[in-house]
Amino acid sequence: MHKPAVHPPEIMTSVYGPCPKERAVDLLDLVSVDVGDLFPDVAERIYVQGDDVSVIANATSGALSKVDMSMIKPGDSVNVLSSEHGYSIIGGEPYVRMLEALTGEIQTRTGCKDVRLMVGAYKGFRESDEFIKHYEKLGTYKKVADVFGIHPNIVYRVIKNRVHRKDWNTGQYITVKYDKNITDYYTENTQYTKRKRDDKGRFTKED
Repeated sequence: MHKPAVHPPEIMTSVYGPCPKERAVDLLDLVSVDVGDLFPDVAERIYVQGDDVSVIANATSGALSKVDMSMIKPGDSVNVLSSEHGYSIIGGEPYVRMLEALTGEIQTRTGCKDVRLMVGAYKGFRESDEFIKHYEKLGTYKKVADVFGIHPNIVYRVIKNRVHRKDWNTGQYITVKYDKNITDYYTENTQYTKRKRDDKGRFTKED
């Protein structure tokens, strides 16, 4: 039942509070216990980081098979509300796969194409300032993501104020501004604005 103490990831420096001087894992005689040993009725975990993440989509579809979606009509619009914290759990990919599967199930079963992903976030969202400070120091989204323990795409979208979504008129995925009221150096300058195009809109050879 008892196992060696699981070592937690390093805690990043944050405006939300000071780093602890000591971690619980460093205490003598500390051990780890599986949640299932404490609560036998808890569901078995289906995914561990590094596993095949497709299991998340399959489990989502299976759970939704019991949900009655008959009230959703093809001409309706559906808002799928997600949590900002979900994108930081295990790098965020399992959460994104769940949302993708949820959106796909709604579209397939109801014929509704206007399914919109919404994010619930606290109004005092300060992570963007932290991301920018780390980006200015480290220089790449990947390095910033490693500090925060999240996926590089999340860092990019926060700093650039971008969201990746499907254009239901064309069926293609596009990247658009999330908040059109935010205008600064990082939101207005991208790898695309810095590259020169010819009169036909093609990137010039020297770029």
